[in-house]
Amino acid sequence: MKQLIYVFALVLTGALTLPNAALAQVKIGANPGTIGSSSGLEVEATNGKKVIVNKGDGTLMIQNVPASTTNTSILTIDANGVVNKQTQSAASMSTY
Repeated sequence: MKQLIYVFALVLTGALTLPNAALAQVKIGANPGTIGSSSGLEVEATNGKKVIVNKGDGTLMIQNVPASTTNTSILTIDANGVVNKQTQSAASMSTY
């Protein structure tokens, strides 16, 4: 009986601590050993373009800018599902 209680206590302890231990980061594609610290999921093409899902808030970022480009665009989607495109200089953009 003591062994059964001991096993139950171990399983209960594991179940309570597992949700924090089950967090993971996933990288698919080029550079599989390198992933941003705030990324939950990164898909990277061989040309360096990426799709990133932020692990903190679930936002999606698409890095689709060639290195030689001086301007870039931001796509935003409002609550009604309307997509808006904004062009800004790369220096003024924040990254997640």
